[in-house]
Amino acid sequence: MGAVTFASVIGPFGTYIRLDWPLRIAYWVVLLGPVWLFGHWMFRSDWIAGRCAALPVPRSLLLALLVSVPIAVWVSLVNRLFFPEANELPGLVYLVAVGFGIALLWNFITDAFLGQMLPSGGEIREGDSGPEDDPATLDDAEPVFFRRLKTIRFEQLTHLTMRDHYVEACAADGSELVLMRFSDAISELENLQGARVHRSHWVVRAAVRSVLRENGRYSLELLSGHVVPISRSYVKELKAEGWLD
Repeated sequence: MGAVTFASVIGPFGTYIRLDWPLRIAYWVVLLGPVWLFGHWMFRSDWIAGRCAALPVPRSLLLALLVSVPIAVWVSLVNRLFFPEANELPGLVYLVAVGFGIALLWNFITDAFLGQMLPSGGEIREGDSGPEDDPATLDDAEPVFFRRLKTIRFEQLTHLTMRDHYVEACAADGSELVLMRFSDAISELENLQGARVHRSHWVVRAAVRSVLRENGRYSLELLSGHVVPISRSYVKELKAEGWLD
């Protein structure tokens, strides 16, 4: 609503000159309403995030591209509707490029600023309990983090992996994505024996099958079959704690 009001008053992209104020308001409502709904769904969908996480491309770049193409088509159609006689409307390539840049900027703002407004631990799925529950009602044997998960239980977790804005909780037979900061996820697992072994990985100690070393670099083979790399910056600490020889 704020974006529609701002655009209607300022009249960017020539809309102030070309459209009277009632049509200008209608233009921006028709244009931005579906764009906001589509973009919001794409960036917040667990289904989309799960498929992006499996690809070797940064999620933010991939989502920005996926969002920009259909939005460019929509903007072009709306322009044709409101400016049927115009001869110099922006082309699709230009609209895709602009949409891509705006989507990246929105992703950055969401991550850097709006994320700071979330409660510690990020988003709680509807129906789940959160860290603000009465401590007397929580099971001390199970870390709070597991109250965010739908299928993976305490004894199944093998490791956590950071996936952009998401934390991937991994088990032998699958994984789940939770929208939260990686450091918050680790803090919610304080009752579970494990360690951060890499900037993007935290491992449950009981899930380790063996320690691998190749060309001077360590990694952990887990009971689930996953192999998790160990960053050089964590080697000294892990040796002191008995993880490595």
